[in-house]
Amino acid sequence: PSGSGVTTATYPLLVSGNNMSLEFGTTTANSWSALQTFANATATQLTTTGNTYLATAGGNVGIGSTSPFAKLSVHANNGETNTTLFAIGSSTASATSTLFSVLNSGRIGIGTASPTSNLSIESSTAASLSLLGKSSTASLTLTSYSNSADMHAGIEGLGSRGTSASPLAVQSGDALLSLRAGGWDGTSFYTMLAGNSAAIDFVADENFTSGTNHAGKIVFSTTASGDSFQS
Repeated sequence: PSGSGVTTATYPLLVSGNNMSLEFGTTTANSWSALQTFANATATQLTTTGNTYLATAGGNVGIGSTSPFAKLSVHANNGETNTTLFAIGSSTASATSTLFSVLNSGRIGIGTASPTSNLSIESSTAASLSLLGKSSTASLTLTSYSNSADMHAGIEGLGSRGTSASPLAVQSGDALLSLRAGGWDGTSFYTMLAGNSAAIDFVADENFTSGTNHAGKIVFSTTASGDSFQS
């Protein structure tokens, strides 16, 4: 055996040192027939000017696991909670602009690295969720199982003025939740911005103050035949 940076080599080739590099000057791919372990590495970097891939003829790939159960399995270390297992960022290495994230708690974030529910969607502009049935019905089903009378499937709308960082109390007339319906008129969908065909709006009926004054009302709106705007 030969060694570089050591006096006694325990393997056919052993390289030791603070800054190490090993280059294969071949034109064909290198292959290992045994398990490779980088036991003392705080960071291992693979740099390439072309594609990088793992070509597994059989078996799975594990990150944080020696026994992956799927083609790609990502596991947190023991004791870690709310750890980001997978994330997609817009451009930065630290993913300061997170587009998608998965925590080891099972929570999924879109537009956030810190989802607060099973699925959290955040946006600096208007957050939306679209369901499209291309040739059939698009539906949303909420199912709840509970032995408690006050536990049920529900839709909740929470309105605020200001921003998420500095929320402000809602004022009389502010919409808190809207259920709106529109349809295709031959040119486009007659949508919320155009007035809708029918709507149910949950509206603040006074200026809200902390602890008191939380009056609200429900406004039902329809559009008469031949009209373009609801009344």
